[in-house]
Amino acid sequence: MTGHVVRPGGRRGPTLTVRARAVIVAGGAVQTPALLLRSGLRSASGQLGRNLSVHPNAVVTAFFDRDVTGWQGVHQAFQVREFLAEGLLLTATNLTPPMLAGILPAYGRELGELMADYNRIVTAGPLVSDTGTGRIRPVPGLGPQVFYQLTDHDAARVVRGVERCAEALFTAGATRVLLPFDGAPVVRGPDELRRLLARPVPKRSLQLYSIHLMGTARMSEDPRRGVTGSFGEFHGVPGLIVADASLFPGPDRHQPDGDGHRAGHAQRAAADRATRPLCYLSRPTARRRPGRRARRGSPRRSCSRSGPWTGWSSRRRTGIPGPPGCGDRRGPAAGRCRRR
Repeated sequence: MTGHVVRPGGRRGPTLTVRARAVIVAGGAVQTPALLLRSGLRSASGQLGRNLSVHPNAVVTAFFDRDVTGWQGVHQAFQVREFLAEGLLLTATNLTPPMLAGILPAYGRELGELMADYNRIVTAGPLVSDTGTGRIRPVPGLGPQVFYQLTDHDAARVVRGVERCAEALFTAGATRVLLPFDGAPVVRGPDELRRLLARPVPKRSLQLYSIHLMGTARMSEDPRRGVTGSFGEFHGVPGLIVADASLFPGPDRHQPDGDGHRAGHAQRAAADRATRPLCYLSRPTARRRPGRRARRGSPRRSCSRSGPWTGWSSRRRTGIPGPPGCGDRRGPAAGRCRRR
C-alpha cells in the first residue's frame, strides 16, 4: 500500500509504502467505496459505491408536565418492534441539548423558551428500512458525494411511523408534540393528530436525517453479486478487508450499531494472514570515529507480530515477510530474529 505524507497547508510530502498481509478499510459507507475507487479498484459485480441504504429517520419531540430526565439510565433501552413487518422500528433516545436545539423549529427567544423545558422533553421517532437505494460517486473537486432519492412508499411509511410514535407519547402522558413536518402546528392530543394526518403530507416537507448508512460494498460469496465475501475480503484482492456497515447486502431492520461485530469479521478474515510476524531490515545510522570515514553497520533484522511499522523513525525500514518460524521459540528460524 503506497501513499504520501501531507504537509501543513496540503503540500505533498514524501512517499510512504507499507507492506502488509492484511489491509483493513473501515471508513464507513461513504468513505470506504470512495477510497477503494480512488485506489483504482473495481468490482466485477458493479456494486462498489452502489446499493446505498440510509435508514431514514424522523424525530418526534414530546413535552411532558413533569421531569423525565431521559439522560439517566440505559441509553436507547426501549424500542417498539411491533411494526417490523412494515419495515418500521420505533425508538426513543435522549438528544443532547445542542442536537435538540438544532432540530427544533424555532429561533431566538422562542427556541430558548422551548429549551428551558429540556428536562421534560422526550424525543422518539421511526427508523425505516428503505426500499430504494442510492450511490456514492467521487466528484472531482468535491470529493465523494451521496446521491439518494426517498421513494414515495418510504415517505408514506415515515408518516405512519411518526403517527404511531406520537400516539405512544400521548399515551405515556405527553401534553404536546412537535412533528417533523415543515409548517406543522403544535399537536396537543390524539384527536388533533388524527385530523392533521387525515390530509396527505408532502414528501418535501419531511424533516429527515440518517446515521445508519450502509451497503456500498455489499458482501456475497458470488463475486458477480457482491464486492466482498462473507467476512469482508475484497473479491480478487487477497488481504484487502472491509470492516464497516458498507458490507451490509441490504438495510438492516434493527439498528446496525455492531461495529465490534464487524471488526470481529475482519479479524477472522485477517487471521490466516497474520499468523506469521513481519520482519524488517533496519540499517543503523552512520557511526563516525575520530580520523576515520563514516561506516554503516550491517542490517539488523527485527520481527513484530503487529507489522513492520512500529512508529515513525528517520531510519529507512523495508518490510519483508519473515521466514517460517520467525519470532517463534522453535523452528528453523529460531534465533535469527528478535521480537520488538
